[in-house]
Amino acid sequence: MAEPETQREYLHRQIQDRLTRFESSVQWYRWRHYRYQSGAVVLSALITVVSGLKLALLPDFAASNIVLVLGVLATVVAAFGAFFSPQQSWHLNSEMYGRLRALEAQLDFAERGSEFGKDEHAVVANMFDEYQVILADYNRKWQELRQKSK
Repeated sequence: MAEPETQREYLHRQIQDRLTRFESSVQWYRWRHYRYQSGAVVLSALITVVSGLKLALLPDFAASNIVLVLGVLATVVAAFGAFFSPQQSWHLNSEMYGRLRALEAQLDFAERGSEFGKDEHAVVANMFDEYQVILADYNRKWQELRQKSK
């Protein structure tokens, strides 16, 4: 039968789980942000090229229809970027990731202290309280971000 997990082990596991999720979210939202940005730029550049082309192969009515479709696509891509706010989500997740890394470093440092054995309960309890503050801040900021995008 396995020994029960200590509070310190529990806190380490919780921090690691959250760090993994935040790291994944940071990468996903950063990728999403760059895709929306680059998509809008590429579509805008294509609009400029197609509207400026004077080719016999491309009659004016065809060029104007292509420009119209590209304009719609550019608008949709820009709207998705604004509505889903991947840049703000990326920055929020990065901030929380950094705060959790700092908390993890504090806990690791405290564990190496000569007095940790007798102060362990108080140190771990304080660190857990800080962990809860970080999660509450994240939830509050996430809700604010979602309210802005409505």
